[in-house]
Amino acid sequence: MPKKANIFESFSHSAIQQFKEAFGIMDTDKDGLLSSSDLVAAFTAHGKNIGGGEAQAMLDEVDGPMNFTQMVTLFASKMAGGSDDDDVILASFEAFEMNGQIDAEAFRHSLMTFGTSSPPARSMMPLLNSRSMVA
Repeated sequence: MPKKANIFESFSHSAIQQFKEAFGIMDTDKDGLLSSSDLVAAFTAHGKNIGGGEAQAMLDEVDGPMNFTQMVTLFASKMAGGSDDDDVILASFEAFEMNGQIDAEAFRHSLMTFGTSSPPARSMMPLLNSRSMVA
């Protein structure tokens, strides 16, 4: 986790606004805390079905209730960690996999919408044209 007295200093004002918007979308019962039922409902509303156990595992990554500050702290911690474990990376690709292939357009859209413009992200763009992906 970054060594900052105020975790919000780790991100730009724009990023914090985006986090607030995302938190508001995920907090389906609008109680200021994310619960497993909030996450299940939010993921379902966006076309991704997850179980309560999977949602709870996400919430278990923080100590105590998942409020907005806890979510931002978790994001800062994840970003400071460098890289994800192999199983996380594989699961990310599996989310796009259908019948043994990845829909290149859906993958490209997600990278362009949710990705960053950092050099590593740009270096993955040639993968979008790979023969193992469906155009």
